[in-house]
Amino acid sequence: MKTLGVIKMLSIDTINENIAQSSLPSLQEIAQLSLSERYKLLRPLIQEIAEDVNNDPELDFFSEIEGEGLENDDD
Repeated sequence: MKTLGVIKMLSIDTINENIAQSSLPSLQEIAQLSLSERYKLLRPLIQEIAEDVNNDPELDFFSEIEGEGLENDDD
C-alpha cells in the first residue's frame, strides 16, 4: 500500500533528524543492537512519529493523495 510507504519514508526521515539532533547512535549502530535494545532507543521517537501522523494535517493530506486512484483488491 502506497500510504504505508509515505508513512515509512516520513518515519525514517524523522528518526534520522532526531538522531542527528541527539546523542543517539547512528542507524547503522542501532541496526547492530538486539531488538530489545533498539526498541528502548527508538520508542520515544516512534511515539513522536505516531503523534505527528495523527495530528499533522499535512501528513493526512499526503496519505489522501497516495490513496487516490488505488483500486481495492478485495472487491
